[in-house]
Amino acid sequence: MRGAAHHNRVAEIDPGTGAVLQAFSILPDYNVNYGDLDISPVSGHLFLVSSSESTVAEFTPDGVFVTENPLPSGVGGLSGIALDNDLDGAWVCNTSGLVFKLGDFPMEVPGMSGAARSIVHPNPASDRLWVTMPEGRMLRSAGLIDPMGREVKVLAASAVSTSSAMAFDLQGVPPGRYVLMMHLDSGMEAHGLVIMP
Repeated sequence: MRGAAHHNRVAEIDPGTGAVLQAFSILPDYNVNYGDLDISPVSGHLFLVSSSESTVAEFTPDGVFVTENPLPSGVGGLSGIALDNDLDGAWVCNTSGLVFKLGDFPMEVPGMSGAARSIVHPNPASDRLWVTMPEGRMLRSAGLIDPMGREVKVLAASAVSTSSAMAFDLQGVPPGRYVLMMHLDSGMEAHGLVIMP
């Protein structure tokens, strides 16, 4: 992509080689002057903001436009976004440096309310992670996903009926930020997780 201007495009870059892994245009659905994006750990969708738009655009990882989410009155000219680790909102900032919290942001799987979510502790974690699921839920699989969307460790690969806390071994997982992705009988759950040395 060097040597030529490529406006209004999203590109995934290999951090080791700098090679473009995939890219797509966001036009005609969305226009970015100053902007930013973040990736939902639940759906994997991209959420984009722009200083020249009054909405937050949602795209699939392969560039299919999903929807635009309107911004509240008085919020605009956005140049930054960070999806909340608790999966219930987003933080955005504008080109003047004002920061806003957008609650009830649509990045969860429908039907997964906060009260029905599992409890994950400790966070940050080091060698062991405990998960307590709501009573009657069945865990089908669980894994750790890195910021590039790669599964770095399978924590559970088959269905487990739970009535108490489960312990997961984190030995061998490098320190960093991850998403704990759990597939339950009732849907999918994701939790931001920091692993310390």
